[in-house]
Order: sequence, then structure tokens, then C-alpha cells
Amino acid sequence: MTRLALILGLAMTFFSTAEDSQNDPHWDDVHYMSQSTESLCQLTFDACFERNNLNIKMVDFCNREQETIDLALQRKLGRTPPSDFCQRREVYEARWAFEASWETEVFNIDLLRITTMTRKEDVSCAQGGIHQLLVEGQISPDSSFAINRLLDRLPPCADESGNVLFPVKVALRSGGGLLSDGFKLGETFRSKKITTVIEDGYGCASSCAVAFLGGTDRIIDGDGRIMFHAPYFSGMNEYGERDVDCRVGDEAYKELLNFYVAMTDKEVGERLFERTLWYCSAEDGWVVTGGSAAELYGIATEK
Repeated sequence: MTRLALILGLAMTFFSTAEDSQNDPHWDDVHYMSQSTESLCQLTFDACFERNNLNIKMVDFCNREQETIDLALQRKLGRTPPSDFCQRREVYEARWAFEASWETEVFNIDLLRITTMTRKEDVSCAQGGIHQLLVEGQISPDSSFAINRLLDRLPPCADESGNVLFPVKVALRSGGGLLSDGFKLGETFRSKKITTVIEDGYGCASSCAVAFLGGTDRIIDGDGRIMFHAPYFSGMNEYGERDVDCRVGDEAYKELLNFYVAMTDKEVGERLFERTLWYCSAEDGWVVTGGSAAELYGIATEK
């Protein structure tokens, strides 16, 4: 059966039920509200297909049907659907289902933004809960302070004996900040046994990369990127341009090497330190993309 024939069949159904719809003005609403979003999207694709082949009466009918279908979709979803909803229905519905199952709270602190997400009504936890945090913006003194306070309020999901079932996950999206603040945040992650994450398509650079290493488990999803570069002093030169000086002294280098080794192991830490010193730049660095490459170098704990 062609789509045009399907439309004609739909029209015959509509006209044959005209008497019913007159007796019950909500007939269309009831009929369409009983359909799944998948079915409503299919009707959306079908309703005015091959419109140029239809007469004026049928075009009017198609337009009315489309309006009714759109209203039914809006009521079923509880929101106005995006213009491309039917083309990407599964993506939108998965995202909304995820959002509906989590309680979120956002903290905006200067150049830092932290979003906490807690799973609603999770019965698998005898104590604590399933929590995720998203850290965006500059790594600063606010980072370790705020994360410490929040993690104290968000104990991980554990059984009756206190065994952690689901560690707290912290996703990092940041271009960095001061190295000392990266150390502090990384140490916080390690002391709290946090799982650090770099999400697919996002990056974590400079002192953010240092903090990432503090995760007890470290995950880089998809095409997530991590970038390391040498520590540096920053100032302005005589031309008013940013000037980077990586002559930070042996003590600073030693502190960085010791942190790398403590967060990973001697072999991984020394290799990472060597690669880090290749790049004396504020914008450029040694970039590793994806979990497989990061796991190969000991940066991530899994592929």
C-alpha cells in the first residue's frame, strides 16, 4: 500500500467516524492519546505526505490532522516537542527519562560551575545514594573546597556492611587553572575514592588533567580528551602579549613528578612527567584521546 493510499484510508476513517466525533468532541483527543509516541510520529510523517497530489479538501483534512497529532504529542510528553523530535525521538526520550530519574542542583561559584545529580528512589542502597557531579570551568581554590563540602553531603551507595556499591562519579570539563589547585582537587578525589570521568566529546586540560589522576577509577568515554603541559609562570611581555615561562624551579618539577607517581605508579608517573615537559605552552600540550589510548599509558584505569 502506498502512503497516498494510507492517507486516503485515514481520510475514509475520519469521514466515517464524523458522526461519532460530533457526538463526542474529544474523540480525536482520546484516539490519539491512546497511541504511542512512535505511532504518533509515524502519523506525522504520513499525514500530509504527497500533499501536492491531494485536492483542497484533503489538504485541509491533513492540516487539521497534523494539528491534532501535534497537540496529542505535546500532551503525552508534557512539553512542547522540539522541531526534530520525530527524527530523533529515541535520543530525546532516553535523555528525558534519564533527567526524570535524577534530582539535580547547580552551584555557580565565580568561574566554576558544579552540578550534582542524585538518583531518585534507588532501593539498592542500604545507606548513601547514587551520585554524579559535573565540574565545569576554572580549577581554583573554590574547586577543592566546594567539592569537599558537597561530597561530605553525598555519601556513596553502600550495603548494610558499609561496602561501597556505586562510587561517586565526577565528570570534568575544564581548561585548567592553577597547578596547586589541581593537586588539591586530585587529592580530594583520591581520599574520597571518587571515580573521575571525561565525557565523550569533552576535554580536561592542564590542572584539570592533574586533578583527573586523583580518581581511584579513571574513565575517558568515547572521544574525550585529556591534555598535559609543563607548569609555567604567566605574565605580560613588553609588547602586551601573554608570556609563558616554564622555568618554575626544581622544587615545582619534583612536586609534579611525585604527584604523578603517587596517583599512578613509578613507571607511569615518570613517563607522564617526561611527556608533560615536552610542552611549554598555555594553549598546547600532550593530548590523549579516548579510553583505549589513555589506558595504554596508565592515565585511565579502563578502556
